[in-house]
Amino acid sequence: MLVKMSIESVVRFTKEEMMLVLSRHVNEKILINGGEIEIMVVRVDGDKVRLGIIAPPHIDVHREEIALRIAAEKNDCLAGDSAEV
Repeated sequence: MLVKMSIESVVRFTKEEMMLVLSRHVNEKILINGGEIEIMVVRVDGDKVRLGIIAPPHIDVHREEIALRIAAEKNDCLAGDSAEV
């Protein structure tokens, strides 16, 4: 089945980084890497959007604030390891 998807805009952050901005309705999906990762709009409630994400177990999926905390904890652990040497 062929599905048309409208591209709203492409936002350029730097020469190497760009963000593809898409419009989706509730129950519509975005497929990444040939469908290996699926992101579906589950619900829109005011200014909150609830997304459902299906990804293989080897791919970590976190909210940004959780990913930043995990990265900070890893850096703290690495810094602690090097201080012990």
